[in-house]
Amino acid sequence: MKKFTLAMYLIFSILFIQTKTFAKTLTSKEDFEINNLKEQIKILENKITQLEKIKKNKFKKNKKNIKIGLTLSGGGAKGLAHIGVLKTLESLGIRPDYITGTSIGALIGALYSAGYSPDQIEQILSKNSWDEFINGDFVEDKIPLEKKINNKNYMVSVKYDNKFNFSLPKSFGNSQMMYFELKKLLNNVEDIKDFNKLPIPLRIIATDLNTGEAVAFKDGDLAKAIVASTAIPTIFDPVEINDRLYVDGLVSRNFPVIDAIDMGADVVIGSDVGNEIKDKKEYNIISVLNQLVAIQSASSTDEQRKLASILITPDVLEYSATELDKSSLFVELGEKATKEKLSLLEDLPKNLTKPTPKLKLNNNVCIKNIKFKSDISEKNQAIIDSSLSNIIDKDISLEELEMQLLKLYGNEIINYLYYDIEGDNLVLDVGINPNNSVGMGVKYLTGYGTTFDIGTTITNFGKIGNNTLVNLQVGDYLGVNFKNFIYYGYSNKIGIFANFDYNENPFFLYNGNKKISNLLVSTFDAEIGALTQYNNQLTVAYGINSSYAKLEQETGSLNPNEIEYSKNYNGAFFKVNFNTLDSDIFPHSGSKLDFKYSWEGSFDKSNSSFYGPLYTFDGYLPITKKITFNYGLAGGVIKGDEINSMDKFIRLGGTKNNLQNKDFAFYGYFYQQKLVEDFMIGKLGVSYKLDTNLYLNARWNIGTYSDLKESPSPNKKVIWEDYSQGFNLSLAYGSILGPIEFSVSKDNESGELISQLSIGYIFD
Repeated sequence: MKKFTLAMYLIFSILFIQTKTFAKTLTSKEDFEINNLKEQIKILENKITQLEKIKKNKFKKNKKNIKIGLTLSGGGAKGLAHIGVLKTLESLGIRPDYITGTSIGALIGALYSAGYSPDQIEQILSKNSWDEFINGDFVEDKIPLEKKINNKNYMVSVKYDNKFNFSLPKSFGNSQMMYFELKKLLNNVEDIKDFNKLPIPLRIIATDLNTGEAVAFKDGDLAKAIVASTAIPTIFDPVEINDRLYVDGLVSRNFPVIDAIDMGADVVIGSDVGNEIKDKKEYNIISVLNQLVAIQSASSTDEQRKLASILITPDVLEYSATELDKSSLFVELGEKATKEKLSLLEDLPKNLTKPTPKLKLNNNVCIKNIKFKSDISEKNQAIIDSSLSNIIDKDISLEELEMQLLKLYGNEIINYLYYDIEGDNLVLDVGINPNNSVGMGVKYLTGYGTTFDIGTTITNFGKIGNNTLVNLQVGDYLGVNFKNFIYYGYSNKIGIFANFDYNENPFFLYNGNKKISNLLVSTFDAEIGALTQYNNQLTVAYGINSSYAKLEQETGSLNPNEIEYSKNYNGAFFKVNFNTLDSDIFPHSGSKLDFKYSWEGSFDKSNSSFYGPLYTFDGYLPITKKITFNYGLAGGVIKGDEINSMDKFIRLGGTKNNLQNKDFAFYGYFYQQKLVEDFMIGKLGVSYKLDTNLYLNARWNIGTYSDLKESPSPNKKVIWEDYSQGFNLSLAYGSILGPIEFSVSKDNESGELISQLSIGYIFD
């Protein structure tokens, strides 16, 4: 018996030890499950509390006193479906007592709250080029013109201050232009800073960038709050409000139903067009960001959808958030989805009284003082005060005020610019950029080759300012450029400049369509002069220059002794630049003129000299939002005595102009195919915007010119007696590398098709 008892004791001991050991191995897994269940219980308890609050409020009131909240989600262009929801609700006589919105929902909700009808909102959002506002294209013609002329265009640019503290870009895009547009659209409620006092009380949802929490704005600058709510991370800069940084509300609460409940809504009508988590195998940088945001906001949206009394879900998930061209379709889908909820909507109380917003009969303002919300240096204040001096004590329209603020924003010292009009005070909230920048870029052109650029711009702002550009070019050709401009004044400037450059460039000789010689031109140029700039549109420069040029044949069938040279030239020049283009990459409106008259001569035994004018003019007329008509004229003459430097003459061919190198485009010719003494070319073209940053161009040119007497080409032409025509079709895309354009062209003589590719910013 004792043996049996001992055996049983041992068996139980072993089992106990094993069970205890096994339990220890499961403890962490069980704790994990328990914690998960506790978290779910908390969520459910919060949900029950919210639902009980709604139920309690509903029982307290009769049907006539029920307060209706309207919640509009974010979702990019798909949010235009909210307009269809509003149209249907109005047709049923249902008007919300409260509105909450995120991102595009905040924008549409704010316009509706301010008194715009659904039809007016649809017209505003379909008429205006919101993608151009976002890209900041509208400020291109406000950039100081000498910077357009001197500065290189880089694919990557970083700002830094005088202590070499670098400031990396916060985003790819720019929401500043959208802010300016919203300030005009919401002018009728500009004086209302408490969003509860708007015609329909409103909440704008954004995300605190530092905490990740959703914040419901209920007062302040309404336009600025909307911009914060639409500031998609990495796409647009965060918006600073009361010393906190905010980004798009869809990150934290894309469907803010709970905020409508907190405002006092008994019933919440929710329109949700939010992002869907999609199972994909292929992603790009934008779709990855979109997926991350969708994942982040999914759990919050699911909970908020359950809180909505009437949930409207327009069938838009298959579409992209960037398809603004489908605005009519989205509106129709919003109407359709709302009508599917008629049985629920018809039970709601009707309110046929439309809130009457406070309208401003006088659209003009008179500014007497400029004040600043943020601390900026006296020097920068002086620059801003001077830039806006012509609006002080004058009765001006909001459009005129915006134009002056745009010019101020075009100044490189300005990072962001927000404003309020308080009585006769213009209150500015201004962010200041570091003075200097460094950038890198790549350029490729069929016939020319590939080069890489790195450069820095060092700037000293002020009434007496200084702008210095240093640029290094490597690749198929070398170049070093130093440009310095010292000036007096702010918007209108007068000053002196000094430029020193070493550049290598190709020089080709053709016999008909066949290249027979490939030469290299190496030049060292030094020039000094005076420059006058007016209104950021017109620049006049004049000065003297000295250059040392060397021409060497690298390959070819010509006798090198007949074409090679090494010589010093001295001369004088006069330049005029006029530019009102809305974009130097893909212009939609405006015009541009570049004119140069120069004289150069050598003081050796040859006594050679050459002189003459060169010019290009391009104009752009918008036909529709997507179609632009382009016209242009280019011409020039090179005359002189004892000219034995063939590269000093004009070259025609290719698709790009470079007046400094005497290269002029002619569709149908190879790059530098024609070497001429004088010429005139006229061109017409049409550009069609296929998609954001994607354009289809069709162009035609006709020209007359005189071939160089020493040119090896047969059948030499004479200006005004012989004419040539050419046609071009191209596809252009604005990429991170700069504009990329592939074109096919042919002339009316040979009929040979010529394909050409250009990458990067290839300007003078």
